[in-house]
Amino acid sequence: MLQDEAIAGSLRIEARRIELGSIRAAGVELVRRAYFAVRDPAWETLEPEVLERQLEQRSAGFALRARCRYRAEPIDLDAELEISSVDGTLLRFSSTAIARSAFAYNRIGFCLHHPPRELAGATLILDDNETFEVPHQVLPQLVAGDTLAPAVGPFSRLTITGASGARVEFRFSGDEFELEDQRNWTDGAFKTYGTPLALGPPPPLARGDRLTQTVEMRLLDPPRQRQAAPARIPTLRLGAAATAPAIGFAIGSGAAEVDLGYLARPSHLRVDLRSGRGEVERTVRLAAELGSGVQLGLHLPLTDLERDELVGVSFDGCLRSILVLNRDVERLTRPEDADRVRALLGVHDGTTRLWTGTDAYYAQLNRGLRACLGPQLTFSVHPQAHATDERSIVETLEIQRDVVLDLKAKQPGCRVSLGAVTFGPRRNFSAPPGVTVAEPAPDPRQASLFGTTWTLASLSYLSEAGADEVTYHALAGPGGLIDADGLATPLFHLFADCTELGDQMTLVESSAPERCVALAFQSPASLAILVGNLRDERCQVRLPVAAPGSIRRLNDASLSAAVEKAVAFRAERDAWDGDVLELEPYEYVRLEVAQ
Repeated sequence: MLQDEAIAGSLRIEARRIELGSIRAAGVELVRRAYFAVRDPAWETLEPEVLERQLEQRSAGFALRARCRYRAEPIDLDAELEISSVDGTLLRFSSTAIARSAFAYNRIGFCLHHPPRELAGATLILDDNETFEVPHQVLPQLVAGDTLAPAVGPFSRLTITGASGARVEFRFSGDEFELEDQRNWTDGAFKTYGTPLALGPPPPLARGDRLTQTVEMRLLDPPRQRQAAPARIPTLRLGAAATAPAIGFAIGSGAAEVDLGYLARPSHLRVDLRSGRGEVERTVRLAAELGSGVQLGLHLPLTDLERDELVGVSFDGCLRSILVLNRDVERLTRPEDADRVRALLGVHDGTTRLWTGTDAYYAQLNRGLRACLGPQLTFSVHPQAHATDERSIVETLEIQRDVVLDLKAKQPGCRVSLGAVTFGPRRNFSAPPGVTVAEPAPDPRQASLFGTTWTLASLSYLSEAGADEVTYHALAGPGGLIDADGLATPLFHLFADCTELGDQMTLVESSAPERCVALAFQSPASLAILVGNLRDERCQVRLPVAAPGSIRRLNDASLSAAVEKAVAFRAERDAWDGDVLELEPYEYVRLEVAQ
C-alpha cells in the first residue's frame, strides 16, 4: 500500500494512496481511516482506478489530490478528491463526483472510521444541543420501519470528547451524516457516513449529475497526556490459563484429497443440508475416518425435499452439533425452532448441541437479542465487511473477543458458537431483495502465511473470550488447510500444532498486538509457544522466557517444504537459545523450550 507520513501542526497523519490512515495527536489515534467510498445497490464497495495522485507537503501542512474513476456496470463515475490541512488544527476533505452513466447506488461520499479505544466511553455533541454518551457495549443497529437506524444521528456537526480527553469537531456539508458501531460486523471502528439511512436508497443518478461533499475536522483540545511511544522490540508475557474452543472446519471441496486431515483432527466438520444429501453423507464418512463429529447447518423453513433427504441420512452417532438457522438472516431462530429440529431428527440423548441465532453477523444477532433466544447462540465472522487491506484486517482481531464478551454480558450464562470464521465473506447478506450477487470465492490470503498468523490471533482472542465452538475456514479446497491438489497449506500446520499441543493453553499478552501475536502451551517439562508476525516486514519480539530448546520456522524460505513435504517438515527442528526472536514477514513459528 502506497503510504506517506504527513504533518499538520500537532497532527501526525498516514497519507495512503487516495485516503488517510491513522490521524494522531500526542501519540493518540483520533481517526483510524478517512476515505471516499462508492457502494453499489448490493452494498458492494467499488475499487477505484486512480488516474492521478499528488501529495504536496507544505510548511503549513499538506495537500493530497487525486482523480479517480469508479466503474462496475452500470456504474461509471469520475471523482476529484482533495484532502488538505488548512492550519495546524484543521483538515478539510472535499469531493466532486460526476456520473458518466445513469445508475442506482447506495452511498457515494466520505467515511470516517473512529478507533473504539477512543470512542467507547466518549461524549458526543450533535449539532448544537443533543448529547450522547457512548457506552462500552456494542451498540446495536436497530430497525426503524422499513429501514435500518443509525446508532447516532443524523447531524451536520459532531464534537467528540474521547477517552483520552481529546476534543475533535467535525463539520459536514453536501449531506447529513450518521454514526454506526461497526463492531457489529467485527470491524475495528465506529463509522461516520453520509446520507441518513431513514431516507432509504438515494435516487438514481442521471448521466452528468454532480455530487459534492465537504468534511472538516478540527482538533479543539489535545489529549490530556502524550501516549508513550511503543518499544522498539515488542514483548510477549505469559498470561492466564484458557481452554481452546472446540475447533472444526467447513467441509470444503469434494475434489481435494484429505489424507493429511488426520493430523489436524477437527472436533467437527460443517456441512449445510442445502448442499444436498450427497454432500452430507460425504461429510459423515469423512468425519468417521478422521474421528471427528459433524456440524449440520439447517436453514429453516426446510423444503419438502430437504426434509425427506434429512430423515434419510444416517449420522452413525457422529452428529456433534446443529446450527438451527433461518434462510432470512434477519430472522433469528429460537429454542422452539431447535425443539422442532430435535423432534424431526430424534436427537434426545444430550450428545448433540443445537445452536440458534443467525448465519450472518453479530449485527443481526445484536439487534434481536432478548431472553427468549435461548442459551446456545451462534453467528459468523469475517474481517472484510468494510475494508480489505491487511492493516484493517488485523484491526478486526481484538473485536472478535469483544463481541463474544458483549454477547455473554447481554445474555448471561449463554454458550457461543462461531458458525463460520473465514478470511472473507461467504456471501453478501446485505443485498436487498431482487439484487443478485455472485457468491465470492475464498480470499487467496486465507490459506497464506498472513492468513495463518491472522488465524492464530483469532484463536487467541476467541479463547480469551471463552467461545465454546468455532468453525474455521475449510478443511480442503480453495482457502482450506489442504489445497485442491491435496497439499498442505500454512493453515494446516497451525491447526496440526494445536492438535498436538491440546486444548489447555496459556494466553500470551503482546505489547504490540497489531504486530505480533502468540499462544503458549505448558507441560511440567516444557513450554511450547506459537508466534506469528502480523506485518509484511521483519519484526523482533522478546520472548517470555530465555531457555534452550528447538524451533520450527514457516516463512517464505521454508514454504515449499511445508507444502510439498508436510509430514517431514513437521518433524524438522533447529536448535534455539535466546530471548529475542526475529521474525520474517508474516512468519509463523513453533518454539519449544525446557522449563
